[in-house]
Amino acid sequence: MLAVGGGVILLIAVMTGWAVLQSRADAYRTAEVATTNLSKILANQFFDTIDLVDKSLLTIGDEFARQMASGREDEAAINAFLLKHDARYPNLTGFRIYGPDGRLRYAVSNVASRGGDNSQAEDFKLLRDNPDAGLVVSEPILGPTSKQWLIRLGRRLANPDGSFAGVIWQGIPVKNLLDGYTALDLGAGGTVALYHTSFRMAARYPATPGPDDPTGKVMISAPLRQIIASGVPETQYSYDSVVDGVRRTAHVRRIGHYPYVILVGMSEADYLSQWRGNSLRFALFGGVMSLMVAIGMLIIHRRITDGTKAAEALAEKEAKLRGLFELSPLGIALNRLDGSFVEFNSAYLKITGYEGQELLSLDYWRLTPPHYREQEAAQLEALNTTGRYGPYEKDYIRKDGSTVPVRLLGMIVHGKDGTPFIWSLVEDISERRAGEKAMRDKTELLLQSNTDLEQFAYVASHDLQTPVRNVVSYAQLLERRYKGRLDPDADEFIGFIVASSLQMSQLIADLLEYSRVARQSGSLSPIAAGDAINAALLNLKLEVQEAEAEIQIGPMPVVMAESSHLISLFQNLIGNALKYKHPARPIEIGITAVAQGPDLWRFAVADNGIGIEADYFEKIFEIFQRLRPDSGREGTGIGLTLCRRIVHRFGGIIWVESQPEQGSTFLFTLRGAEPETAP
Repeated sequence: MLAVGGGVILLIAVMTGWAVLQSRADAYRTAEVATTNLSKILANQFFDTIDLVDKSLLTIGDEFARQMASGREDEAAINAFLLKHDARYPNLTGFRIYGPDGRLRYAVSNVASRGGDNSQAEDFKLLRDNPDAGLVVSEPILGPTSKQWLIRLGRRLANPDGSFAGVIWQGIPVKNLLDGYTALDLGAGGTVALYHTSFRMAARYPATPGPDDPTGKVMISAPLRQIIASGVPETQYSYDSVVDGVRRTAHVRRIGHYPYVILVGMSEADYLSQWRGNSLRFALFGGVMSLMVAIGMLIIHRRITDGTKAAEALAEKEAKLRGLFELSPLGIALNRLDGSFVEFNSAYLKITGYEGQELLSLDYWRLTPPHYREQEAAQLEALNTTGRYGPYEKDYIRKDGSTVPVRLLGMIVHGKDGTPFIWSLVEDISERRAGEKAMRDKTELLLQSNTDLEQFAYVASHDLQTPVRNVVSYAQLLERRYKGRLDPDADEFIGFIVASSLQMSQLIADLLEYSRVARQSGSLSPIAAGDAINAALLNLKLEVQEAEAEIQIGPMPVVMAESSHLISLFQNLIGNALKYKHPARPIEIGITAVAQGPDLWRFAVADNGIGIEADYFEKIFEIFQRLRPDSGREGTGIGLTLCRRIVHRFGGIIWVESQPEQGSTFLFTLRGAEPETAP
């Protein structure tokens, strides 16, 4: 008898420990999913904000360059132009144009002082000394007049002869970022932090305890420093914060190719709080049950030897065990193998909503929705095979017809006569499900905000087509009607208008295509890569013939893609090879595909053109960046950016390998189609 009691106590301990560990693992997984989703949404919002501001920087820079080329600057027109663009970003500091001496020349909104000197600022010197710097995103900067922290976005302005004409800047106030972070519900110990890749902190919510503001300072743990230095796109890790000492699990995500990373963390104290309460109840229940079983077994043993007096004592102890049974926070039920109920506690009745007598007239299957039949069959098979089932989750049908989500765990026990019964522990998980739903709702809201930003970019590009098309048409009409009838300067000016209008029209068309790829959300399908290459070559037939290019194409696989975008990908890469040819040798282009695993292919488009220096390997994939903008070759600087977005949309990566004067090889990966889905 004592041996049986020891076995029961061991079983209670194992079941209690297993339930505690499983509940802790579930809590960690929930925190991991929440931080991953929120970091992706915040990174995308920051990335899109930078992209939108950069488009305005380019537009204002073009207007400034146009006025300088005309030989005079119209101050009123420039200020009106700045005011128009400032109105699009009311939460930012406002656009500023600084001269080559680092002093403010033009600004309209939020101007506290016009006497500052920025000539020694690091981002100013970088733009001044590097004509190919492109968009420069600064470290966190403390405004000299406003005394507010901001992240400054800048581009170089050039004179008609290419010399340095100044800088155009726009600032993102750190306070605006913090206002967005405060809307997130990450628990009392949660945090969101933005770091520059120089390890300097740009923003943190909640504020750091203590008098010292860490913004702009290097306050970072060794593990996070290693993650940022490695350049990994994203990762999950747990750490003890060097700022407030809180233990957290966090998701760290790099913000595209910009020099910033976002960290979203949840504290162990928050995401394990419910688990700790449940664990204490489980442990208390298991300990008390084990103690009572031990006491009960000793009493039973004594009753067997002591006769009537022992039997009376056993009845008393059984009453105490019944009390513990009723006090359990978990629902407990005993069923026959046919599903009919034998016994249950008050917690179980509360979960199901039935009275005791009502439940005795029902069976287990009356509480189970029909769509769980297949799942229930699998659990019964496990019970018959191993003697236990679960844990698993399902819904119960309550007496009032509503459903309640529950988590179940059970085992087979045998009565004195050997009759098998099923003991089940049932936990009401309604609160946990409600918390998960609230997190999903917030995630969907942030995703919708991100979608609205993409829609804005698409609509802006689309709606610009008609007015620009009109400008092109009338400019060409002006050229045909008056060319040669006015003085040479007028002919030259008309030529500038026509060329710039055509370039703007092509730029808007490319931007619209870029936005279409971003908005594409349909599923991928098996596409023959060889067919896409042939379609691209057909579109480039005239260019290939004029260049007398020799193109070699190896065996091509079937990949998961979207047909028009795959054609555009190959057309852009082949078109670049034709455009940047070496003047001393005929053009040779090779297209190959090599298997990298059971469902991954690496493509290569190689040429023998002018090549690319290593410093430009990453820059050429940035929007509006051209390898040699002054070479006379046509282009808008969007082609390779579009290629990267298409490859990312297909789930792959793209990069370049090259040596100057030796040629370039553009490589990218795509997922292969499953054999049964390939055409």
